[in-house]
Amino acid sequence: MGRGVKGKEKLDPARMKAEDEKRRSFQMHTKYIAPILILVSSILISCNTTFNTTLDIPVSDEVRTSAYEISFKYIGMDYEWGGQDFWYEENRKVDCSGLVINIYKEACEEYGYSLPFDDTTAKVLHDTYTIELITPQPGDLIFMGDNGEVTHVAIFHRFIGDQIEFLDAYSTSKKVGIRQYPKASEKFISFGRLLMR
Repeated sequence: MGRGVKGKEKLDPARMKAEDEKRRSFQMHTKYIAPILILVSSILISCNTTFNTTLDIPVSDEVRTSAYEISFKYIGMDYEWGGQDFWYEENRKVDCSGLVINIYKEACEEYGYSLPFDDTTAKVLHDTYTIELITPQPGDLIFMGDNGEVTHVAIFHRFIGDQIEFLDAYSTSKKVGIRQYPKASEKFISFGRLLMR
């Protein structure tokens, strides 16, 4: 028979040390880290900043390819500044950012994703909701404007020699259509891949 009182476990020094370290770690967290997190969150709130806990990711190849295919359904649709109609609606009208947003809303929904915004401008798409690309793929975005200021967005289709082919809602033609510009055009600012969640 072993020594000691029946029903009591023998204290293991290694186990006691591990539990002591765990307790000290928890105390350190509550004493130092928790107040820092509270301070950071209060600074964000005071700066009127929303802390985004949702991870936005670049659109997948399947979503991008779907967007490219959907873009053809908009050809011939009327342009109207602020227009946000889908290709299947009656009396439909769309502007450049409305066109891009609606194409990608449909493509994202097809694969169970969504966009991190409901409506926005070409400039905000460029500054906030895309990652910049060197070499775009069909369905990626092209940002255009004057003097480096983004004022227009289009759906990239392809390179043809020294030309860039894209689809956009164009205020001059008052229609959605496919156009081309030389690669060297000063109107081009950058290519981008849209973010989704």
